[in-house]
Amino acid sequence: MTRFIIIIDFFLACVLVCAHLLWPPIKADIELDLNRSTLARWHLESQYFNNAIHASPLFSLEPLAGNGIGLRRDGVGLWASFIEPVDMCWEPNNRYLLILDRGAGEIVKLDPLTRQVSTILDYNAALADIPSLANWTPEKLACGINKYYFTDSAGHFLISLTNNGINKISKPGGIHWDGISQISYLDGSLYILETGTNILWRLREQGTPPELIMSLNSFGYDSFSIVGNRIIFLSSSQGIWSLGDIKQRLIHRSGQLEKGWLGLASIDKNGHKFYCRKNNSLALLEIDNDGEYQLKLISLYNLDGIEIGNHSGPYAYRRMPYAELSSLAGSYEGHLYLLDKANKQITLYRAQYIPRYPQARNALGNLGPELQNNKNWGTNRIIWISHSVFWSPSGYLFDGDLAVGVPNLLQDWLNENSRTRWEVINLGITGAGFYTHAFSKLKKCIDNYGSDYVLLVLDLNNIHWFLQYNGFVVPARYDRKGAPIGVDTELAEKSVISRAFPEPIKPLAEHILKYYGPESALPLVDHNGTFAKNHTIDVWLSDSKFRYLLSELYSDFISHLDKLSKINNMPFVVALVPLSSFVASHDWTDPLGIGNPAGAFDFEKAHSDLLLALYKRGIKAYDLSYDMIARHAKYFPYDADSHHKSYLMHRAINDSLVNLIKKYNLFSMDPLPPRIANESGAIRTDLPNHILMDWHDKGLTILH
Repeated sequence: MTRFIIIIDFFLACVLVCAHLLWPPIKADIELDLNRSTLARWHLESQYFNNAIHASPLFSLEPLAGNGIGLRRDGVGLWASFIEPVDMCWEPNNRYLLILDRGAGEIVKLDPLTRQVSTILDYNAALADIPSLANWTPEKLACGINKYYFTDSAGHFLISLTNNGINKISKPGGIHWDGISQISYLDGSLYILETGTNILWRLREQGTPPELIMSLNSFGYDSFSIVGNRIIFLSSSQGIWSLGDIKQRLIHRSGQLEKGWLGLASIDKNGHKFYCRKNNSLALLEIDNDGEYQLKLISLYNLDGIEIGNHSGPYAYRRMPYAELSSLAGSYEGHLYLLDKANKQITLYRAQYIPRYPQARNALGNLGPELQNNKNWGTNRIIWISHSVFWSPSGYLFDGDLAVGVPNLLQDWLNENSRTRWEVINLGITGAGFYTHAFSKLKKCIDNYGSDYVLLVLDLNNIHWFLQYNGFVVPARYDRKGAPIGVDTELAEKSVISRAFPEPIKPLAEHILKYYGPESALPLVDHNGTFAKNHTIDVWLSDSKFRYLLSELYSDFISHLDKLSKINNMPFVVALVPLSSFVASHDWTDPLGIGNPAGAFDFEKAHSDLLLALYKRGIKAYDLSYDMIARHAKYFPYDADSHHKSYLMHRAINDSLVNLIKKYNLFSMDPLPPRIANESGAIRTDLPNHILMDWHDKGLTILH
């Protein structure tokens, strides 16, 4: 008996040890600084809040909860995740939003103020006890007092669920429903819109049968909203709105809209303003007491005040930043909550307020919070180097955007899956200045922060921007060892055609001017001596010498980053990913004029020279292209007609990086020893060749 107890104790001890080692750490909730507006919670939580908030009468759109990874997890903000959220509604006192996660079989509660997500009901378990409902899948949700209501996509069943069990609700006489399009709970009653019969029903909490409230005309209404005694109906198939009085049970007036609008969400106490959706467009429907109405399409703005959809600049949004709107919920403060089914995320469309920032950089100029110069035991650090497409999904420096870029996604995964704390330091380099800035910024970071690893993520846009901006058109200046350390302003005053190039770039420049000048079939230089777009990839794929010269030159540049890392005992890793113009294996879009190859894109041919050049220099380089294609078909397309990618591109890159890290054990998951920043550890601002660059009025400005 004693031996048996010892064996059991040993087994339990092993289980506890394994749980301690393998169970991901719980992410602590972050307390608000009460001296700042609660509206700033998102920004404080993501740790990119470095500047004061400035009010602006624009609208803001920010992720509220859900990270889109396709798992069910409670937590705060982007820490939480959903599997297949299909509908949402307010609970009776309008304090919490309830989300119907059909994929998880759960009802989930979201607190809009704290962004806390928590599971409150596993309805799949309750349905499984009833054979006729075991495979039934709800589509719409309404919440009463200690009671939940569901209906399916066909609208033939209406189910109520309480602590006492499940109840099927039928029409008077036990008749089945003929296509329920919407259910909504208000003031102790459930309202049911039956599209097949054009009837609005009311079900009281007392358990009496549903009663007919309004017998409607034949417009085929499929959405409604009740505010006080006012009720608004929409018919997406007919393009009709109607205004009525729920107490009088009458329709007073109607109007004609464009077809397709549905999903009303009220945002004022008087029942005059309603949001509605059509595909992935939003509109504000305003109806006054006299029946005058207007439908305003919503223009969304990014944090620089540029309208989303504006094509004038290379860093503007081109599409709405959500993928599949399936449900709307409004508040009387004027805010709108959007359920993005495809991205598995709840988004807040905040009215009359937008946080505007100067650049979200710390004192050293990196993107992120202030960090300790010396790294203590229990913290591991990675220095992240890439152009901005991979750290800023929208192309603008604000924390809600940076929080879902690849560096932050990677940092979150590392913190969830290791036994130490991780910090990913983002150098925040843009593509235009990448070639001339990366070495100096990496040196400055190493001099001031004790770190463990350096990770470089690049694609062929690095090559394109080397030709178009700093490197070829804007000539680089090199140190005695050949590392690019800035811009040669004296040489930049001369035309590319008449310029005497320095030795590192001279062979490539001569080849370009000889074979790809203004008169060639694939010009890379125009008659003005500036870069001619639209041919980079065509030349790269067709000319092996061009590919060799440019691969050697760019690999020499990367080798300086590698040497700088290794002399500081920091492993250096390169990950090569598909071009941002890449959509799928046979699709291609080209808003940047990088070149448009016919048919499928041959990644082996496109990447092999660069990978071989890095290999010859002893640099660890990994091509993630095939991994991304094979493992991330669900993420395509990547919204590739915009300069910066949608969140899907960032998720795909992060997932492939995670796969790479696990496969080759690139980073230690255990705490690494403390590291003291080189030299004094004080932040240095005296490094030479500090160049500020800005993109303004379609031109590159270099500020010295």
